[in-house]
Amino acid sequence: MKGIISLILVFGSMFSLAGQSLSGGIPFVTNYSEKDLKVSTVNYGIIQDNRGIMYFANEYGILEFDGSNWNIVTAVSNHSNIKSLAITKSNRIYAGAQGDFGYIDYQQENGVVFHSLLDLVPAEYRDFNDVWNIVLHNHEVYFHTWRAIYRFDGEKIDVINTGHQIKGLFKVRDEVLLHDEFGLHRKRGDDFERLPGSEPLSNEELRFILPMNEEDLLVGTLAGGLFVYTNHELKPFETEPQIDFKSTGLSTGHVRKNGDFVIGTHKAGVYILSKDGFVKTQLTKAQGLQNNTIRGLYTDIHNNLWVTHKTGIDMVELSTPLYHMKPSTEEPTGVYSIVEYEGDMYYATHDGLLRQSIEQGANHSFERVKGSIDINWSLNKLGDIVVLAHANGFSQLHNGELIPIYGGEGCWLIRALPQHPDYLIGGTYQGLALFRKEGERLHFVHKIRGFNESSRVLEIGDNGEIWVAHGYRGIYRLVLNSSLNEVEQLSFYDYSKGLPSHMFNTVFKLNQELVFGTQVGFYNYDASADSMIMNMELTELLGYGQGRLVKEDPKGDVWFISGDKSGIIEKHADGSRTVVTNPFNKLNEYYIPGFENIYFSGNQKAYIGTKDGVIVYDAATDVYKPANFKCLLRAVKTSGGEDVLYEDNIKFLCDTLIGQDIKLLYKEVKNNSLTFSFSAAYYENTKNIRFKYYLQGYDNDWSDWEDIRYKEYTNLKEGDYQFRLKAINIYGAETDDIIYRFSILPPWYRTVYAYAGYFMLFIFIFYLAIRVRDRRAGVEKQRYIEKQERIRKIEQAAYQEEKLRNELESKNKELAAIAMKTICKNEKLIDLQARIITIKEDATKQVEQKLSDLLGFIESEISDDDWDDFELRFDLAHNNYIRKLKEEFSALTPHDLKICAYLKMNLSSKEIAQLLNMSVRGVENARYRVRKRLGLDSSVNLTDWLMSR
Repeated sequence: MKGIISLILVFGSMFSLAGQSLSGGIPFVTNYSEKDLKVSTVNYGIIQDNRGIMYFANEYGILEFDGSNWNIVTAVSNHSNIKSLAITKSNRIYAGAQGDFGYIDYQQENGVVFHSLLDLVPAEYRDFNDVWNIVLHNHEVYFHTWRAIYRFDGEKIDVINTGHQIKGLFKVRDEVLLHDEFGLHRKRGDDFERLPGSEPLSNEELRFILPMNEEDLLVGTLAGGLFVYTNHELKPFETEPQIDFKSTGLSTGHVRKNGDFVIGTHKAGVYILSKDGFVKTQLTKAQGLQNNTIRGLYTDIHNNLWVTHKTGIDMVELSTPLYHMKPSTEEPTGVYSIVEYEGDMYYATHDGLLRQSIEQGANHSFERVKGSIDINWSLNKLGDIVVLAHANGFSQLHNGELIPIYGGEGCWLIRALPQHPDYLIGGTYQGLALFRKEGERLHFVHKIRGFNESSRVLEIGDNGEIWVAHGYRGIYRLVLNSSLNEVEQLSFYDYSKGLPSHMFNTVFKLNQELVFGTQVGFYNYDASADSMIMNMELTELLGYGQGRLVKEDPKGDVWFISGDKSGIIEKHADGSRTVVTNPFNKLNEYYIPGFENIYFSGNQKAYIGTKDGVIVYDAATDVYKPANFKCLLRAVKTSGGEDVLYEDNIKFLCDTLIGQDIKLLYKEVKNNSLTFSFSAAYYENTKNIRFKYYLQGYDNDWSDWEDIRYKEYTNLKEGDYQFRLKAINIYGAETDDIIYRFSILPPWYRTVYAYAGYFMLFIFIFYLAIRVRDRRAGVEKQRYIEKQERIRKIEQAAYQEEKLRNELESKNKELAAIAMKTICKNEKLIDLQARIITIKEDATKQVEQKLSDLLGFIESEISDDDWDDFELRFDLAHNNYIRKLKEEFSALTPHDLKICAYLKMNLSSKEIAQLLNMSVRGVENARYRVRKRLGLDSSVNLTDWLMSR
């Protein structure tokens, strides 16, 4: 998990190795696992740019970490695994992958991209596997593959093919070295010349070559261990006998700024060696790394060691004089008190009294002292006597064993009575107990009557009075009688006697004076007023944080824990004092609240009890000076992320300056709301990095220090702004503030052009008002005229309709008259026909023949020869009714059309029969046929249907 500090103790031989440089301790390690990376945990090469941002060769691409966020910057063109990275002085980042290599670039249309150089490679050399290493030399970039070396001069690619498999390519000092089956070769001009005496390396697989001095080389091999190449001769590098690099296998190597060698292995984690082969530190999974198979090593600008492997990334803090020792890797072991006695260190814990040898070179593991119980509170060194206070009483430590001296109740601590040299007073769960020293042994005398409060914290005043601090009540002052068996005088101090509160008070002895820790700083006792007063000297130095601990070391400096600050008040020869918090502020999360404790071993080391083990401060190491770091404005976006106005990586790649002027159009920015994202390129205790910001033109002043990584501003008005930002780390080191300038234009409706438009619009509206007033009467008149015209047209249309109706009625009457005339004619002809038939019956054949001819003539006259004239007149009267009917119903016969026309005229079947010279029955049949051809249902009245059309 991000930011979780792994501080694991090493047992057995590994612990012994680590202890030889760090007295049994290991440095702080921060683990970054899959949950943090959110991509593949397999990583290889490591680099850092001049902003301080870290980059890692990851399976998914180039992985970036800015102290806050992990992000894949870009992937190679073929999306293969990246194995190697390199960065130039101008911060161009090169990457080598499987079958591809190139550099990070920026394209306006695509953003940050990977620029492949494969197109510059001759076609016959484009088929290669992994790019194992990238070497920068004399403005040229060398990409190493087993097939060949590809040299890029900024414009073209030259292929260096030796005709043999190229096993390795390295840069040492300012030389390029090549390794193949014949040994090592040094680049000379465009050629490589063999290094004499390197032939034994021909069968080895080299993993690294490091400079030992101006001439000699340290060569690391996969299975052959370490070698020194000196005076044209190859020799094994001598290390401690227990180190077997041949069995662990070497994977990578690195030189720290102080000249130490950092060696990565396949099975045993990381070794840090001195130049003479002495193992300063070994880091394995047991000591905080996530994996023992190391892929990459890198020391950043703050001297932190970065380690990559197949399960994540680890950061090891090697620049701090603090290291950690933990008694157990299984469960946390809180250390409540520490003392050095008879060549050993003793630790009072809730898992027994633990002993650790401090003899140089001895095994530094912890062992439980025989006879100790689980819960132990304090170790009290009284001259040459050490007394352990525990949950069952007091025990004396003698010759490495515990001898009980008091039992029956739990005990907290014991103090000597200066006015009575042979006596000591012990604080118990229920009051005080008196002890007497007889030679090298302590003996219980009796309990003190008159005081039964828990006495976890007590000190002895100059006049022999006993001060007991109770965490939840206040402070007691006790004066014993001359027999030391009873409290003669008891005084109580809380807020009524000067204390800020009755809660969480404690008492210390500092420079032989009593100092009381309270919730708002440190106080002293004023005997003249019998009251507590604030210690102004400590308050001016430390402020008003809770007074948790003050303790003087052998040099006279004062160690303190006040609120969330830790450090040293250094005393100078001129009497002045300086507060030093580096690197102690990071310890605040490790203290046991209420049981903070520090033990000084000589002038060089301080042992600090924590919730899990001991943190050791070694003053013999180099003076700790936190390096400068940079605050980074990573991006500026409109709220919601619709538009990216500024991106740090793009600025970095384009080599532009932060603070460029950017105009934001109101219509392009939703609600004129901006979000600023930022980080700090500092990697120790990243969760304690805080930021301060100030938007000039909006804010009144700088904000307080805040634990945030972005700031949003909403509904910004038009104007010029400067967003200023700076960061502070856990040690109080501040960055320079960075400035981002931008301007927000007014919305279009508040621009000069808009106001000019508003003026013109006013003039126009005024003009329109006048025109409207002048034209209103005309408009009303025109409306009246138009209304009258509409009335006239309606009346005219009604007249025309009535006229047409009358004409239609007249034509219908005319048609009816024609039809009736035809009917009358046909009736007369039928009557005449009947008479002739009667006469014909009595006529001669000659006459009969003539009568038959006459009947034929009459029959022809009864026909509908006048139909064409009728049809013409009918269509004129009824808007081409017959023609439209024929077009719509093509199945209708002429006879059917006659039936339809007569029905349209509302003639009866009998009348139609007379007109068509057929029977009424025939007319009914004809009507049936018409209905069928029109597709009408039987429920529909044929006459009504025809008349409605």
